[in-house]
Amino acid sequence: MSCLLVLGFLPGLVFFVLGIRMQPIDGDLTRIGAYPESQYGWSTPQRVFARPLFGSSLSDQADVLVIGDSFATAMSNHQWQNQVVAATGLTVSTVSSYDLTVDQVLADPAYRARPPRFLVLTLVERHFPSMLARQASCSGGASAGVAPVPPPYAASPVVIPAVQDGVDITRPTEWTDWRDVTLGLAVKRLVRETVYRLTGRQLTKAWQYGLTRDDLFSNAVPDRLLVFRGDIEKTVQWRDAGPAGIDCLLADLRRKVEADGRTRLVVMVAPDKLTAYTPWINDRSVQGLSELGALAGRHPDLIPPLDQALHGVIESGTPDVYLPNNTHWGIQGHMAVGQVMVDFLQTTRTP
Repeated sequence: MSCLLVLGFLPGLVFFVLGIRMQPIDGDLTRIGAYPESQYGWSTPQRVFARPLFGSSLSDQADVLVIGDSFATAMSNHQWQNQVVAATGLTVSTVSSYDLTVDQVLADPAYRARPPRFLVLTLVERHFPSMLARQASCSGGASAGVAPVPPPYAASPVVIPAVQDGVDITRPTEWTDWRDVTLGLAVKRLVRETVYRLTGRQLTKAWQYGLTRDDLFSNAVPDRLLVFRGDIEKTVQWRDAGPAGIDCLLADLRRKVEADGRTRLVVMVAPDKLTAYTPWINDRSVQGLSELGALAGRHPDLIPPLDQALHGVIESGTPDVYLPNNTHWGIQGHMAVGQVMVDFLQTTRTP
């Protein structure tokens, strides 16, 4: 009987030990894909802002209002908005695009009382067509797209500024409470790894690819890249929307936002992690999936060329521009994007 009891508890004990060795989950990709933080967790400390320098309410009546998804809201002490404030002295406030649409913001009494100088709509590349369609309509037909104009802003190599008066943060590698160890995640890891080794199939929403370089991340396996499956699947909605349809939506959005004659619209499209690291991915089947460069080229006074800037920073060997365990930028990525935005907001175009 005692042997049976031991055998009954043995699988749970094995998965418990496996879960402990995975380390506490820190990233969204390691969480959804059951990848161990011991392999994919960042190891270089992140020097972030001691506190957020931007607000989070329309009543702030800030110079720059950001309406955005997680690339504008997820990591307050990292966020690129902090660098905009630090470098320009402009006031910045950020609200979630999941909570408010542009139309709701434009109708808000606090906004109407003092419209911002800039409204920055921030959306990630993989969901950009569908999320843009929540903010604008194309009643005028695809022919109403924005015509190309000469770029007032020439992209140049980004020098990443240092965080002034920052604080260093590190990733937790030890469990503080054994009850937080998730056996289900350990089981999921074992199933995922077994299927991948036997068939090459990637079962979860977090996919892995080999890299041609091993100096782009600070984790234990820096020659491997984790990305969200949607980075590959985005081609469907980009194809369905089409360049003319997206241009038409942007034209409608610009008309609405800039109708007051004061506010300038900026549309920040955060490149997918796959897009940012494409030049260094071994698998050629995922090359050429992004249409972001072409989109920014059609709207050079509306869309900052973040893909170019981030490619340059990554090419230089800057580690953790995107965190190895996450879909989002690390502090180096945020600071690079912040500097691009500082330069872009200082261009001369007026509404």
